[in-house]
Amino acid sequence: AGTRLDWARKACMELQGFYGCFVLGTMYEMGVGAAKNDKRAVELYKFACLNGGEEEACNALGHSLTEGKGGLDRDGKVDGRTARDFFKLGCDGSPKDGAAACFSYADALRRGVDGPADPARAAAYEDRTCAKVAELDLGAELKEKCSKLTTHAAARPVAALHAPSAPPPGAAPSASRSGTVSIHAAKRDDLCIDAIQEQARRAHVDFGKVD
Repeated sequence: AGTRLDWARKACMELQGFYGCFVLGTMYEMGVGAAKNDKRAVELYKFACLNGGEEEACNALGHSLTEGKGGLDRDGKVDGRTARDFFKLGCDGSPKDGAAACFSYADALRRGVDGPADPARAAAYEDRTCAKVAELDLGAELKEKCSKLTTHAAARPVAALHAPSAPPPGAAPSASRSGTVSIHAAKRDDLCIDAIQEQARRAHVDFGKVD
């Protein structure tokens, strides 16, 4: 038996599980099962995103940038990347784990965060992501997001995604970082237990009981 913090540390540090590092970062950011520590959370997100390609960590790191958390400058970059870059990096991962990052990336495109606004491309990313949310049954929170988007679909211009991995042409830094949707920020306490157990499953290790 052990606490959630014990198992998250084990998943991240002993098993070198990037998903476990994302979970540990979430615990520090939210103060769930651990003392709140934004700087440590950002370090863990950065490690999991840049070394392991962990989609949710990339999304969380992007939001940390937009919110100025963990000592990060709201108008700065991490290893040369902007918040928009990190959202895109997470979105380019698996459809299942990258859905939240895709919504964040679409919102950054719509609002012109860290580059020119592109509402049509934003709508295309949202539509593609919502199709995956429905196909893979990715949960009530993401489905609700898609439902709200569908309600206002008539007002959204949509562009074809012929090359979804290509960055918007002529991207340039922008001072605007307000209003980015953070599905990550809505994660509940029970996420920690579920996520740690998932890391155990991925690592084929029986962690036993998590208090």
